Amino acid sequence: MLTAPEMLCVLQANDIIRRLSSDYSTVTTVAGTGSPGATDGSALLALFERPSGLAFAPDGSVLIAD
Repeated sequence: MLTAPEMLCVLQANDIIRRLSSDYSTVTTVAGTGSPGATDGSALLALFERPSGLAFAPDGSVLIAD
């Protein structure tokens, strides 16, 4: 879950999702391993094949399209 005004960024060529802190001082990987693939699982173990979009569910969870 994000706290305003953090930002999530899709790094399509790197197959990961990163969080940028509101003061731009911290970048954290929140999903993906950096290796391409198609494996569902916990956020940091999931594999993406060129992720292309994010959506937020009503409960605050993040959905990732790849």
